[in-house]
Amino acid sequence: MPFLQDAGDDVVEGLAEHGIVVALTYGQHLVRDGDLAAEIYLLVRGRLSVTKGEFEAVREAGSVLGEMGVLDGVTRNATVTALEPCDVVVLDPPAFDLLLSVPAAAGLVTTELSKRRAETSGS
Repeated sequence: MPFLQDAGDDVVEGLAEHGIVVALTYGQHLVRDGDLAAEIYLLVRGRLSVTKGEFEAVREAGSVLGEMGVLDGVTRNATVTALEPCDVVVLDPPAFDLLLSVPAAAGLVTTELSKRRAETSGS
């Protein structure tokens, strides 16, 4: 993932130690609205649909998902479904903290979080 190119070996090793790769098939749910928000997801390959009521967005490889629920300490507020075969890295909160130690990754997460808040608030 491009935002990890400047990460040190300790960060990459930590993510590998804490991260679990999950393969999704077309139509399979990654999370559902109302699920406990305990992990953050890095979409490595494929496209995911994020739906909340009438709202729908598509996330592509390189996207970070699930950070809003984990950071806010709330349940999931959308359902995420694979639009095609996908590979997703599942990170627990300590691994997410490690990811945020990489400036490019922290910048990506901040930008994505801002965009998502605007999308979901209708701004």
